[in-house]
Amino acid sequence: MSTALTLVVLIATNDASDQVSSAMTRAARQGLGPETRLIVRELPQGFDDARATALGRTLHADAVVKVTWRDAEHRRATLHVRSEAEGRWVDREIGFDATDADAERGRTLGFALVSMLPDHGDDAPTTPNAAPTLSSDAAGPLATSAPKASAAVVTKIAPRDDAANAENATTAVNATDAEAPARFVTLDTAITGSLGIGGFAGGFGGSLHGGYAIVPRVVLRAGVAARSGDFPPAQATSLFMSASVGARFVGILPTRVQPLGVGFRVDALALRTSLSRPGEAHSVERFTPAVDASVEGSVRLAGPFTLFLALGTEISLGSTDVFVKGENVAAIPLVHAFGELGLRTEL
Repeated sequence: MSTALTLVVLIATNDASDQVSSAMTRAARQGLGPETRLIVRELPQGFDDARATALGRTLHADAVVKVTWRDAEHRRATLHVRSEAEGRWVDREIGFDATDADAERGRTLGFALVSMLPDHGDDAPTTPNAAPTLSSDAAGPLATSAPKASAAVVTKIAPRDDAANAENATTAVNATDAEAPARFVTLDTAITGSLGIGGFAGGFGGSLHGGYAIVPRVVLRAGVAARSGDFPPAQATSLFMSASVGARFVGILPTRVQPLGVGFRVDALALRTSLSRPGEAHSVERFTPAVDASVEGSVRLAGPFTLFLALGTEISLGSTDVFVKGENVAAIPLVHAFGELGLRTEL
């Protein structure tokens, strides 16, 4: 066995299951040795070879691996591997039967990955009843793999990279770029609830926000929200409507490999507060500026979806007194506590 390796493994968001990913990484570590450093990240959409190469160099990796599925049923997987030492991309397509378990598919992919790395082809363990498959190309050395007996394997070897062209094509990439697309659009839909602090201003409603990630951990956002409730001092119904702009900062980024996330949000709002009473044709309203801040927890679901829960406070920057027949009966609280439960979709 040669010296310990550092591998960057980028797994597509449409992976069959987390069990496939974990079984693949266990098999790769088994074949390469426990000292091997495996950096597993989600493969962003549009993350091309030049950026993957640059990411590998940023992380000082010996090899970069992109794992994708070619069909919705996850019957055909592609291992797209680049060794820094050889400077070429090698593709291996592996087909599975519909009855193959996810753990066995991941194990097969892990052993196939080991066999594709220079000086490690002979180190890959074989799965039970598996016959090694040999493939060669004039552009590169003989490669071996030990897939499961039901797996069909095709290997393609790309020409060696030209150093000058690779240098020109490579874009500087930060290590966090592999955790999420460098730029993506999100749509948040949520149900909301609020309570007035020191007064009556509770209600329920909904919100809709769009987001744009300028970097994986900073998302600019804008949206609208509305919630309605009872206002007993005036025997009225309250309606709070707002338009907001702000940002979401991600402390822990949820991925397919690590699905739990934590973030913090801040917004500036234009808040419209209105009260209406039964039997009266008109309502009274007032516009005030406001700000809010909240902590968000999230869980990555299948595909482009993430479930999130946010808890925070909203502060109005102007007081609102309520008069009924000339008498001041109450004031709208300046501070509201609110919660949101919603679904985030990456577009």
